[in-house]
Amino acid sequence: MSIDFDRMSAVEMKRRIIKKEISPVEITKRALQAAEDTQKTLNAFCVLMPETALAAATAAEDSVMRGQPLGLLHGIPFSVKDLIAVKDVTYASGSKTMAKNIATVDAPSVERAKAAGGILIGKTTTSEFGCKPVGDNLLTGITRSPWNPSKTPGGSSAGAAASVAAGITPFALGTDGGGSIRVPCSFSGLFGIKGHFGRVPVWPTSTTPTLAHVGPIARNVQDGALLFSAIAGYVSNWKTFFTNNGLHGSADQIDLAARGTAWGDAVGLALSNNLGPLNAQTINFLEDAAQGTAVYSASLSSQPNHAAFQGAATASVASAANDVQLTGVATHIDHIVM
Repeated sequence: MSIDFDRMSAVEMKRRIIKKEISPVEITKRALQAAEDTQKTLNAFCVLMPETALAAATAAEDSVMRGQPLGLLHGIPFSVKDLIAVKDVTYASGSKTMAKNIATVDAPSVERAKAAGGILIGKTTTSEFGCKPVGDNLLTGITRSPWNPSKTPGGSSAGAAASVAAGITPFALGTDGGGSIRVPCSFSGLFGIKGHFGRVPVWPTSTTPTLAHVGPIARNVQDGALLFSAIAGYVSNWKTFFTNNGLHGSADQIDLAARGTAWGDAVGLALSNNLGPLNAQTINFLEDAAQGTAVYSASLSSQPNHAAFQGAATASVASAANDVQLTGVATHIDHIVM
């Protein structure tokens, strides 16, 4: 029986792996093949890791067959943006100046995703040092949108967005300082989140250590919540610029929000113009999209001056839960390929 892994959600993969209906090895083989098949047209990956990925998938399948405890991401393939360290793998940050740099450690997010059973298939492209909201650089070339190869998927997490939108993996790790997860998700029809500062430990730090965050890119909110839950959590001895402040708990509220049980009675929609006015076409698009909150049985109200949204140049949907803020960047509609 042929199974379409390209559109299967991570949540569905997890359920079917547990029931022994599908194999981590066959999922991983399909992801690697899809990555290779689309590389010439999309250029989403700067490094593919078939040997280590298949070894990890084989071990994951063995654990399933032995009835051993399974991790949160057990057997599910994912990718990592090239601004995040993966031990013994090229860590170029999209720059020719770093082309021979090899990471000596796994970043905390990578370490946690692997520990949760995720299968890392490779590293994805970024603009040089993540400094542009598109996906080209002199080292790896241009990354293109699977919806329309003449368009950019957005950036700087360009390869992550392109690969997830193309169905190569159900989710990916990206980074976001000034929109590098939110922009490509907006351009590529995906979900992404820049969590509260310190929610996911970041090491090695970027050139903007108090601004950059690591977060998920996925095709739906529940898949994003699953990956975010695996990588989030306070680390008491981590030498970076955050303190506990209650951030050591799990990210379960994100998953509850994804399933419509953490929103409370009202959801606010803020169309901020603090950094410039939005055009009418963009506002209409966002207001239409926001009506989807009706599935959560929550009322929708406009609160442009609410403190939770002050300083934002985005259209945001935020729950009453302190740690949940789901954000989509307001972009010019003619640059979004759906």
